[in-house]
Amino acid sequence: MRKSVTIDVDILDILKRYASNEKRLTYKEIQQHLSNEYETDVSIDTVGDYCRALKDRKLIRGDKGCYMVPKFTDAEIRILLDGIFYSKQIPDNLAKNLIKKLQDETPSTQSKKYKNVVYVEAINRTDNEHVPEIIDALEEGIQKRVKVVITTCGYTEQKILVDRETYVVNPYAIVSDKQRYYLICYSGRHMPNVLETRRIDRISNVTLLTEPVLPVTKFEGCENGLNIKNFMRQHMYMMSGKSENITMWILKRSIGEFIDWYCKDFTILQERNECIRISFMANLNAFYYWALQYGDLVLVTTPAKLVDRLKNTYRTMLERYLEGLTPKLGGML
Repeated sequence: MRKSVTIDVDILDILKRYASNEKRLTYKEIQQHLSNEYETDVSIDTVGDYCRALKDRKLIRGDKGCYMVPKFTDAEIRILLDGIFYSKQIPDNLAKNLIKKLQDETPSTQSKKYKNVVYVEAINRTDNEHVPEIIDALEEGIQKRVKVVITTCGYTEQKILVDRETYVVNPYAIVSDKQRYYLICYSGRHMPNVLETRRIDRISNVTLLTEPVLPVTKFEGCENGLNIKNFMRQHMYMMSGKSENITMWILKRSIGEFIDWYCKDFTILQERNECIRISFMANLNAFYYWALQYGDLVLVTTPAKLVDRLKNTYRTMLERYLEGLTPKLGGML
């Protein structure tokens, strides 16, 4: 027999594999595992000394028997697994590796609870295998406050992801919305002095420059700095464009639908029967699609350009469904 110089590490490994709060190991059982699996011959007293030291370090617990303090609770593991299982922004291979790493860090007695959890490959995950490296590069650009060159990509009708455009952007923040990562940035390619968003899984390459980014305070709505919470709330669906004041009528019983998407930052202007008229700030492009989705619950009253856009869309949709017309997509049909 030999005496290990890493008895504390060996004890932690034993407790990780064999013990739990419900099934604790005695000093005698730990001694037997040390002898059988690690060829380590130590006394019960020595095992006790090591276990007490590990308790002082808050790595293990228990009086009549010991178990390893898990890094995560069952609820926390469930949340982490769900985040991986249902995330569209994580490629399949990376998701499987993350799940394995999480399982490796989980006591075997605890991980058995999740043996029937099935990894679903059918979820519409990104095919962009470079997402982790893209995020790292963008994070570096944000930290260094320098501009970056990005190459965007998109799908062909053959379902192949190919490069599209390459241009310079000012990166400011990375956010997650509806299981996708987005870059908040500015390129100046569309609207001057208005921040934009780019889906990170639609970026195939990033190159850092040395030129500093433009001060974020120069952009509309960011005079006091970038408020991520307000930006996310106003830019539903993470669409680029200006945020403006919008007013609309909505059924009182349906205000929860609005709050689910736009939080509680609205003002009640008027009440009439079962409806209220509210005022709030939102990105016009994003809210246009929200209003289409909940069109039977709301009536937008301002701004006029949004009202006209909704009228024209509803009119076109009605004509198509009533007359069975073939839709003209971008004038191609």
